[in-house]
Amino acid sequence: KTFSSLMIQVHVEIRIGEAPRVNLVPKTKDDTAYVTIETDDPTSDQSLCYATGAESSSEAAAMLCDGQTGHCDLTHAKKYVAPIPIDRTTTIRAVSCILNHAPSPITTVVAEVFAEPPLLQVTGGGASGSDITIGMSAPVGPSGPSSPGSTTPLLPPIVCYILPTADKFVTPTCSQNGQACGTDTLTFDPIVPLILSGTTTIVAVSCQEGRSTSPLRKMQVVQTATPTITATGRPPSLIPVDVVIRHTSSGESPSSGGGHSWVCYRTDGLDASCPSLPSNSFGVCGTPEQQSTASSVA
Repeated sequence: KTFSSLMIQVHVEIRIGEAPRVNLVPKTKDDTAYVTIETDDPTSDQSLCYATGAESSSEAAAMLCDGQTGHCDLTHAKKYVAPIPIDRTTTIRAVSCILNHAPSPITTVVAEVFAEPPLLQVTGGGASGSDITIGMSAPVGPSGPSSPGSTTPLLPPIVCYILPTADKFVTPTCSQNGQACGTDTLTFDPIVPLILSGTTTIVAVSCQEGRSTSPLRKMQVVQTATPTITATGRPPSLIPVDVVIRHTSSGESPSSGGGHSWVCYRTDGLDASCPSLPSNSFGVCGTPEQQSTASSVA
């Protein structure tokens, strides 16, 4: 008997899609952060598939795409159709899924969202050499949808701070989960006022679960000297009497309004005061009825 064999060669070309790009658009004062997914792959019939948060395990990431159908495996992934809003630091894995293609390489990005920086302000005191009361607050920031995969709302932020000295300066830190302040860092309690005396520097950050530590905020509180009021007498026939208000700030010569400090005064017998909130306007006093040496000398 004679036997013969026939060998048939089959050439199969397996194409692989191009890995997508994951872009973070940072949050602004009015809008939450969001993520976009893009690809330069010229194939028009394709799906961009992604997983976030708890869904982004290594096992799930390997099954984001069904290459036989060219669709996302909805058991483990979602199809990208619009920018993805995120309100906390989120891990995102994305692939390009194309019919009769092997899934593209997985793009993994940690989209980092930071807590809002704290607000620091002098809220009271400082008159006639008295102690100064400091207020701090942590803004919540813009509100929006929770990150995909998140099941709990964000907790309110807290303010963590240090009072550095000439021989010791450390950076305020947050705990790993953002729920508390870190080592050698103090927690600001809005119910118990922070009272300081003399010139002091405050460095603070906001800490919030699910978000990275905010940018640093630094404020130097300078307690200026009590101003002096001098009246120059005139003959009875000449009125009014000249009154000069001067102040001295941190080693400067007596001044009637120059530099970065000024005197607020009233002529109605009531106490003068400085603005309780930080002001970008030079010469601003606590109330509109008061006058300032920044613009004139009494």
